[in-house]
Amino acid sequence: MSSKNDLVLKNLRDGITELEDFQQLEILKIVDKNNIKYSQNTNGIFLNMKILDKKCLKAICNYLEFIKKN
Repeated sequence: MSSKNDLVLKNLRDGITELEDFQQLEILKIVDKNNIKYSQNTNGIFLNMKILDKKCLKAICNYLEFIKKN
């Protein structure tokens, strides 16, 4: 994966980290709906963002845009 894509994923991660808990849960629902595997422990929920397909990334970005508009 190119460094440009890595930067996009890093910015996406940073944006998700700043969301409210209920908004982060909506992101998790998108991930789960797209059958992306993740792990969970007392520190939180973790996933490898490099395995997100375009459909899932687009859904997450659309949700983030929705949040910004409202």
